[in-house]
Amino acid sequence: MAATADDDARVAESDPRFAAPAGLELALVRYEDAPDRCTLSPRDVDEEEVLTHWLSVDASLAVPLSAMR
Repeated sequence: MAATADDDARVAESDPRFAAPAGLELALVRYEDAPDRCTLSPRDVDEEEVLTHWLSVDASLAVPLSAMR
């Protein structure tokens, strides 16, 4: 079962690992019985295109962008 969207938004706002780079949108989905997942997609694509323009990873693998510069 996933957490609520409000819970996910608060986590994403408070954790630098989940700050989306410019032009990208990040969705964080937290699960009780599976690894949490982060999905990045472009902000400027329509609903149909977003179905093929995304990347998803386990949240435990996310690092702040500034740590990689």
